[in-house]
Order: sequence, then structure tokens, then C-alpha cells
Amino acid sequence: ATLVALLCLGNTTLIVFRVIQVSNGRSMLDADAPASLKLRKWFLVLLGVANAIRFLFTIAEEVYVARSSIEPSTVWILRCIPSVLFLLAASFITHYLGNLNFSLHGSEGRNFRSIWLIVTLIFALTEFVCISILSAVSIEAYLHLLQFSFLVLAVHGFTILITIWYFALSIWRCLASNQINSLSTKTLVRMLILVACVTMSLLTMTLLRADEYEQFSANRYVRRDGLPAVLTDRCIAFRLW
Repeated sequence: ATLVALLCLGNTTLIVFRVIQVSNGRSMLDADAPASLKLRKWFLVLLGVANAIRFLFTIAEEVYVARSSIEPSTVWILRCIPSVLFLLAASFITHYLGNLNFSLHGSEGRNFRSIWLIVTLIFALTEFVCISILSAVSIEAYLHLLQFSFLVLAVHGFTILITIWYFALSIWRCLASNQINSLSTKTLVRMLILVACVTMSLLTMTLLRADEYEQFSANRYVRRDGLPAVLTDRCIAFRLW
């Protein structure tokens, strides 16, 4: 937890300085800034907010544990809200790559933007609703809602991963089929680094969600009397990441 908190604090600090640097003395909402610079700033801001919330929630979780016992639903809330924000940041990258791909192919891509916005909103609203009501449902519905939220997070990450690679490969083929200059090479290298980082993050997150889905399966946590068991084991609770 200390390592996660320090990394998130370092990322947040670095992002704040980076946003100030790319703003070049102007405000975040600078109307005269190029569209690419605006996208870059908003992506950095979203990533910074996700890191800052992960830092604050990690500290809150540790304080909660130090003072009293902690329920798994509380752990799930504290750890998954930042995960949803990181997924939204990855969706932002997908939106950017999609626009770039359609632009290279001479298309505006309006249908893609509309569909992707709707899909992202559906995923985000479903995740936030599941997380927010988890501690308020009955014991009978607790495990089922927990499993459903695991599944939604895993599918969301997997959907983003497939879409990012689809657009990345399409952009690669388009640029490779034309005469590659130093600018195109630089763009491809940056894109590959970005896609590789996002891929590692999403794969880790998706694998953890799948592992948690398996660990919290209702079939594994049923008491001998046939009723769902309340998950209060701290060893199980702290598997949530």
C-alpha cells in the first residue's frame, strides 16, 4: 500500500508539472490552443485525477484498517473507483486513436465517436452504480452484485484493449503503406510505447478482475447451512486491488 501510494503521488506531481509545462502559461481552457494540445492536456488531467484519487483512497484504506476492521465492500469501493477512472483514461486513448485512424483514411468517424461515447457511458454508469450500492444490498444479493461488477470491469478492460490494438494496427498499416518519413517514424514509436503501456495496465487490471471473480465466486463462499457467507476475512479482502 505504501508503494502504491508513493507511486500515485509521484505520478500526480509529475502530471501537474507536465500540464503546466504544455499549457505554456495559458489556462486549461485556452480557446486558441491546437486540438491535439487540448486532447493531450485533458488526457493528462484525467490520468492525474485517477492517480490522485488512488493515492487518497489508499491512505484512507490504511487509516480505516488501522482504526477498525474493514468490510470487503469498503475495500472494493476504495480500490475500484480509481480503477474505473483509469479505464476512462484508457477509453480516452481509444477515442484519440480512432479519430486518428479515420482521419488517415479520409473519414470523419462521427459514427465511431457516438458509439464509443455511448459504450463508455454505459460501462462507467454500470460500474459506478454497482460499486456505490454494494454496501447497501442484502447478504443474499451481495455476492451476485460483487460477481457482476467483477465481470463488467473485466469486459470493459478487454473491450478497450481489443479496440486500441485494432486502431493501432490500422494506423501502422496506413503509415507503412505510404512513404515513411522521420515524422511518421516518430509518431509510430510514440504510439507503440503508448499502446504497450496501456496494454500492460489493462491486462494486469483484467487479470486481477478475473482472479477476484474466481475468488469471490458464490460457490466457494457458501456456509454449511446453505446461506451465503459474509466476506470478513482480511486476507481475502486485501486481495482486492
